[in-house]
Amino acid sequence: MISTNKKNFIILIIISIGFISFLFGFLNDEDLSTGGSSWDFNLTWPIVEEYTNFNFDSEKSQISRHVPFHYLILTFFNFFFDGKDTVRFVYFLFSFLLPFFLYLNLDQLYKDRKSNILIICFAFFLLPFFRSSAIWANAHLSAIIFFLIGNYFYLRSKKNKKFYFKLFSLLFLSFATYSIQSYVILYIFYLYKYFNSENFRTFFYLFILSCFLGTPGLYFIYINPRIANLPFTQDLFFNLSINFTLILFYFLIVIFNKDNFHTIAKNMFQTKISELIFIFIFFLIVVLSLDYQILNSSLKGGGFFYKLSHFVMKNNFLFIAVFFFSLLVIFNLIKVQKNLLELIIIVNLMSINEAVYQKYFEPSFLILLLILNENFLVKNILSNIKNSLNFYLIIFSYFLLSYINYVYKFSYKLVI
Repeated sequence: MISTNKKNFIILIIISIGFISFLFGFLNDEDLSTGGSSWDFNLTWPIVEEYTNFNFDSEKSQISRHVPFHYLILTFFNFFFDGKDTVRFVYFLFSFLLPFFLYLNLDQLYKDRKSNILIICFAFFLLPFFRSSAIWANAHLSAIIFFLIGNYFYLRSKKNKKFYFKLFSLLFLSFATYSIQSYVILYIFYLYKYFNSENFRTFFYLFILSCFLGTPGLYFIYINPRIANLPFTQDLFFNLSINFTLILFYFLIVIFNKDNFHTIAKNMFQTKISELIFIFIFFLIVVLSLDYQILNSSLKGGGFFYKLSHFVMKNNFLFIAVFFFSLLVIFNLIKVQKNLLELIIIVNLMSINEAVYQKYFEPSFLILLLILNENFLVKNILSNIKNSLNFYLIIFSYFLLSYINYVYKFSYKLVI
C-alpha cells in the first residue's frame, strides 16, 4: 500500500513531466503525427484569415471539407490576439480543457478514485496525436473537447433531472459535430439515449432543440458545398481491417495490466469452436474481399500495425495476422462487457473515410472507452494506483516510440 505522501509525490512528478514535455513540444513545433497536423494547420490557416476579414464565402474560406466551427474559434482568437503563432499558443492553452473535463467525467462515473483519475488524465499529455493536435490547433481535438463537455452534462442529467443539463449536453455535442461532421453519429447516439430514458414531452422539446441546432449546418453547406461531399471509403473491407487493428492497438494499452490481462486471457482460452468458426469466416470474407492493389499502392494512413507490417516485412502479412488477432480479442472483450459493442459500432461508423489515419482514433477512442459506459477495463485501471501507473508507463513508452520515429523518420519513408 502506497502512503498518501508518496502518492502525492508521484502525482506531482507525473504532472510535472506531462506539463514540461508538453510545453517543450510546443516551443519546438513538435509534430508527432508524421507531419500531418502541421500540414493541416498551415493549409487551413487562410480560412482563419478570411474569416477574420469577414469573408465567409470566398474561395480560400472553402479549402476545408470540415464544418467551420473550429475555424471560427481560431478566428475569435486571431481577432483578439492577431498572429498565427499567438493563435496556436492560445489554442494550446485551450487544449487543457481536455484533461480537465476528462477528470470531471471520470469523477462522475468512478467515485473515490480521484488520485488515480488524475494519473490517467495527465497521461494524455504524452499521447502523440493529442500533443500534435494541441500544438497545431487541429479540428479533431476541438471536436473531442466539446464531446467531453457534452458527455459531462449528459452524466449530470442522469443524476439531476433538470432540463438545462440535457440542453447543455446536446448543445456541446452539436459544437463537436460542427467541428468534425462524423460526430453527428455520437449526437444521434445521445439523442437516442434520451429517447429511451425521457418522457414524450421532454424528448419532444429535445428533438425540437436538435432541429434548431441543426439549421446552421444548412447555411454552412450553402456557402461551402464541399462540406456535404465527404470522401467515404471506396473499399469498406479495407476500411474495416484498418479500423479493427487500430481499435486493438488502443485496447492493448488498457489490457496490459494484471487484472485486465488475466480476465481477457482467461476468456480467450475458453473461446468455443463455434465462436472461432464465426470469427474465422468473418476474417475470410474481409481478407478475400480486400483490394490488394490499394493495400500495396498507398501507405498513407493505416495506423501502427499497417505501417509496422510494411516496415518490417515489406508486405501485408503481419497486418493481416494482426487483423485476425484483433477480431479474436475484440469478440472476447464484448463477451465479457456487452456495452463495448456500442463503442465498436460507433467508432467504425465514425471512421468510414476514404483514408483512415491513426489521429482519427487518438485520443477519441481512449476517451470513448473511458467515459462512454462504465466497464471492467477502466474500473481495473482505476482500482489501485499501481494499475493507474502501469497505464501511464505504457502511454509514456508509446510517446518515446513516437518521438524516436519523429526524430529518425522511420515511418515517413513509407508514405508515397
